[in-house]
Amino acid sequence: MIKCENCHSEFRRRINRRNTEYSRRVGVADIDNYINEAYRFWVSAKVENAEVDSAARNSLRQLEVKNKSLSLNCHKNFYVAAFPDNYFRTLHYSIYGKKEGCKDCPKLMLPRVVQSDDLVESLLDPYRAPSFEYNEVLVDEAGDSLVIYTNNNFDIDAVYLSYYKKITLVACPKLTENRQYIGPSGDVIKDNVDFEISATYDLDDIIDIAVLYFLRDVGDNIELDTQLRKIQTKYQLFKTT
Repeated sequence: MIKCENCHSEFRRRINRRNTEYSRRVGVADIDNYINEAYRFWVSAKVENAEVDSAARNSLRQLEVKNKSLSLNCHKNFYVAAFPDNYFRTLHYSIYGKKEGCKDCPKLMLPRVVQSDDLVESLLDPYRAPSFEYNEVLVDEAGDSLVIYTNNNFDIDAVYLSYYKKITLVACPKLTENRQYIGPSGDVIKDNVDFEISATYDLDDIIDIAVLYFLRDVGDNIELDTQLRKIQTKYQLFKTT
């Protein structure tokens, strides 16, 4: 982890290089908001590229949760596996099926993703329907769960999910005069929350983006363009049109 005070110090240092008055115009809560806005963007951009970019995947290691056992709710011909509260994006899942009389159960099933429009047709098609003999299940990701279709021909024994968790937002209320402030959702923020990713070069990326958002809001178009070009060139998180 990196101390939230260090995040603030680096943000102020970078905006002061552009205009020494800027640091007086931005408060602690504002800096937290800029850093968190940048952090959300950075994570989303990295997740989108993680499958093809090993550097992006490495940057996200501290947000990975491996093989989390999911709670199962059984229905007539399908199961619902609820995602954890801190779920953000799927890496992969392992689904284990079982059937009465099976000596090798539970066995790993091959999930085939099906779109809602094709669901009924797939369930009725003998070549695409769930098959215990061929180790196949149909799955559909809902907003907060994984729906697993079995056609009531076998049971699901367990589901394990590897995923990226939601980020923990940075907060540094102890830097304020009252040592607390009102957060964006109206709650009182009293405790410092440090930056959860430990690599300083990743923090550099995020602070660069946070400064970009600040320059956008103060209307400094010249410095905004300079900062945007820096990010485009060095980090390639934004694409030119």
